[in-house]
Amino acid sequence: REGLLTTYQSDQDIKNISSDEASGVPAITTLTPLPIGSATAGVLRGPVPIKSHKYEELADEYILFFLSMDYKKGFKSLIKTYALKAMKNRTRYETVGNKLGIPWWFIAVIHLLESSCNFQTHLHNGDSLTEKTVRVPSGRPKSWNPPNSWEASAIDALRQQGLAGLDEWSLPRALWRLERYNGFGYRSRSVPTPYLWSFSSIYIKGKYTSDGRFSGTKVSKQCGCATLLKYPVSYTHLTLPTIYSV
Repeated sequence: REGLLTTYQSDQDIKNISSDEASGVPAITTLTPLPIGSATAGVLRGPVPIKSHKYEELADEYILFFLSMDYKKGFKSLIKTYALKAMKNRTRYETVGNKLGIPWWFIAVIHLLESSCNFQTHLHNGDSLTEKTVRVPSGRPKSWNPPNSWEASAIDALRQQGLAGLDEWSLPRALWRLERYNGFGYRSRSVPTPYLWSFSSIYIKGKYTSDGRFSGTKVSKQCGCATLLKYPVSYTHLTLPTIYSV
């Protein structure tokens, strides 16, 4: 319910961030299984992230953090609850994802972080579907006659972020897109973004308490996207083959 507020300070910030999709890193065409839990670095605790938002500079970091993370003590049960809820709503996420070429699990983790899996709110930022979004990004969808469906708003949110019709959904590319969705503001603070890593050993503390306002002592109370994604591939029979790549 707390919500992870965006690290963008205005709608203009969103417009100014390059999509960086056409980077110098070639698309991954052959998927190679990642050795989950066998990272040579051991468990990482509070590492300092690279101060960049370019995919080619961050791809290896995403893989390293994902392989080397552990769950914070006492959080595994809650993470399992979230993972099961995401899988329960898979059909609704696929309804949106199939139209845009986006994996259902990518939409599921955004839905958890932005609105606690509440289908009565906008995927953009968790604002109520009873009107257009108020917080950043504000005034979305541009054409909105409540009570339109959650699916319609979700499609607008994902299209606005330039996520529709993309070809590659490898692990590092997906995590980069998730971080871009929320903003790269945490990197300038030398803090691994809780949007990805909260509830894991990668994230310790530091949080934007409101749009553009940062506290170095606050701790996120939400599960990070990467933390949630690791659960089904680490503790259950479920596999997400499209993110198993290097």
